[in-house]
Amino acid sequence: MIVLNLQDDLHQMFLEETKEQLDQLEQSLLQLESDMYNEEIVKTIFRAAHSIKGSSGVMGIEPITKLAHHMENVFSMIRSNELTPTEKIITVCLRGLDMIRMILASLCEDSELDIDITPCITDLNQFAQQKNTKSQIDAPATPSSHDLGQISLALTQEELFLCRNLELRGELYKESDLRSNIYKIVVELKQDALMKSIKAFLILNNLKQIGSILKQEPDDLDLIIDETFDNFIVVLLDSHQKEEIIYSTIDSVSEIKEIRIQMIHESKYKAENSTEALENKTKPEERATIRVDVHKIDTLVNLAGEFIIDKETLNQLGRDLKAKYKNDPLIHQFLDLLPHINQVGADLQETIMSTRMLPLENTFNRFPRLVRDLAHRLHKEANFVMEGKETEIDRGMIEELVDPLTHLIRNCLDHGLETPEDRKLSGKDPKGTIVLSAKQEENTVVITLSDDGRGIDVEKVKAKLLSNNLISHEQLLALSDPEILQYIFEPGFSTASQISEVSGRGVGLDVVKANIGKLHGIVDLKTQKGEGTTFTIKLPLTLAIAQALLIQEDEYKFAVPISSVIEIIRLKDDEISEYIHTAKGIEIFNWREQFIPVIRLGKYFGIDPTTHTHKAFIVIVGHSDKKYALIVDKLLNGQEIVIKSLGTFIGEDKMLGNIHGISGVSILGNGSLVYVLDIGAVRVYKHRL
Repeated sequence: MIVLNLQDDLHQMFLEETKEQLDQLEQSLLQLESDMYNEEIVKTIFRAAHSIKGSSGVMGIEPITKLAHHMENVFSMIRSNELTPTEKIITVCLRGLDMIRMILASLCEDSELDIDITPCITDLNQFAQQKNTKSQIDAPATPSSHDLGQISLALTQEELFLCRNLELRGELYKESDLRSNIYKIVVELKQDALMKSIKAFLILNNLKQIGSILKQEPDDLDLIIDETFDNFIVVLLDSHQKEEIIYSTIDSVSEIKEIRIQMIHESKYKAENSTEALENKTKPEERATIRVDVHKIDTLVNLAGEFIIDKETLNQLGRDLKAKYKNDPLIHQFLDLLPHINQVGADLQETIMSTRMLPLENTFNRFPRLVRDLAHRLHKEANFVMEGKETEIDRGMIEELVDPLTHLIRNCLDHGLETPEDRKLSGKDPKGTIVLSAKQEENTVVITLSDDGRGIDVEKVKAKLLSNNLISHEQLLALSDPEILQYIFEPGFSTASQISEVSGRGVGLDVVKANIGKLHGIVDLKTQKGEGTTFTIKLPLTLAIAQALLIQEDEYKFAVPISSVIEIIRLKDDEISEYIHTAKGIEIFNWREQFIPVIRLGKYFGIDPTTHTHKAFIVIVGHSDKKYALIVDKLLNGQEIVIKSLGTFIGEDKMLGNIHGISGVSILGNGSLVYVLDIGAVRVYKHRL
């Protein structure tokens, strides 16, 4: 058996395409579980299993070929209504997919292959031996598996792989001066054709005389001999001959109803599923793509960040020079150039950032299987809904989101959803619902995960906080319910009464908050006892660059993300005492008939604040349903900043300790350091008078 070398283009292509097919298979199997008689889903599963069988056969990976072949047999019977799909069949097929993934991982690592596929194949064989004994009255009628009009001349995944294999190995060019071409051929025999098997063999033998058959359907000789195949023969042919020669070669056999031939140019290689392939080749606009090492894109992003810093330095230098040499014509020439530099910088930044953007689809598609398997283990029923999978986000965040979302989904299933019996007693549908959605709001991506379960009991959280000495009784009284709920993200916090393999050890939601924090994001929740819980994650579109308002306290500079800024207010003299009051040891600000907590930035971070009795700058900031009034010494300006994470320096026993309210740092054009505020992590009780 081969070892998959990821430096080899052919091996890399096989691995990528097989993984895509496995993902498609898994999604389709899960869809079939809730829509057992969906003919299109069954066909999709059959085609994917067939493609995996074909490409793994070309690569000589026998265990994968065997597993895919037996899955294909089962779904061939389902497709022809000889077998009814069941939950047990889907479970065994999912187990088979897991084995294929393990085999691929083993081959990539060149480790010993210790995966026994025999039990899975035995189960699949047993299914294939079970013919339906009852009428299929309830099932939709299945038309003939082939219709010449439906057989696409575009390449399937397996055919695409074969063509690329030849191209990479340089076998599309023979020793003669003539260049060979690849043709996809579909031949339909007449319905009443006599001796179909002989005619099929004649067609195939004639084609072998003028070229090399890369692939044929049917590929099982027994089907041809027994004449149990449909009246169609599909061939992928590598030949020097022109299309008219190929046509006449086939047409020499009698009782042929129709012949369709399409020459495939390697420059047009596309896969069917993918059926836009050759059928869409007449579109007026074609996009060319190239593979680029992701490290090169990361380098471009870093260079764009450096350019932004230098651009801001140039702007500041321009302002200083204008003030000092306002009549110098060279200075005016320099100032005239700055707008163009700013525009080019903005366009460059936007273009580079767009190359890093990927849809959340691949991340979201991991979770239906998780929900299904975990719900079975917990003896619960769950309907999992996904929305907004097309929403794009920085590729650097995609993988980092998997663990946080996994923890949240596990919590929804284990803590959130009740058992079917409990839901019935509460007057709910026995099958709970979990909704995972994503959308873009300005420069942020908002991901929400909601369930219609039991909700979180705030009183239970309060009792746990006091019993674990995580907070004093006095601090607890000063907190609102939303602020109390934030403590479920603390390390070691759990309200589970029993420890299980799924939950109860106090590990999970603290990981969620830590991982989201590393992405410069925030996580919040809303809950209603007996009705459900919603977790909301807000992330920047990109990790690297953000718009921010710069403020200053003493010699320290801070950046507030523009997305968190609601309003800026300046108070003078008597207005300060009129709008700022003290209640229960906490300063509050009267803002638009609302009383919101005041955070004096200098005091919060232990900086000796500059005392102004006659003026105050107030920045109203918000996070989820929380709002604060930041009192700051100076307002500077708004500008783009390049954010660097402090994740490895913040925390217990770390260099900077536990800092609540700082998510990262940035460096300005003049070299000064700016601390990026994390409004969602601010603690009001920490600021008590």
